[in-house]
Amino acid sequence: MEENKKLAEANQSLETSFLFQRTELGNAYSEVLKAKSRYQELRSKIDAVKAKYAPDTIWALMMTKKCETEEQSKVVGSTFYLTSPLLESDA
Repeated sequence: MEENKKLAEANQSLETSFLFQRTELGNAYSEVLKAKSRYQELRSKIDAVKAKYAPDTIWALMMTKKCETEEQSKVVGSTFYLTSPLLESDA
């Protein structure tokens, strides 16, 4: 019985320290959750940028622009050819 009393007193003397450490642990856990959330936010932004500039995407955009430029070049060439004063003088 005496031993139980000593253990109870020892536990009570540690209670303040335990409560403080428990509070600190809760604060640390909150910081970890904030850091995790920030990490996920940044990771999502990085993934979006990576997808935007993936080699396949860049290649497809370049090929599309190439085709558009070729088409515009044909239109400009045809317009120039049809309105050329040299051709009118040959006729």
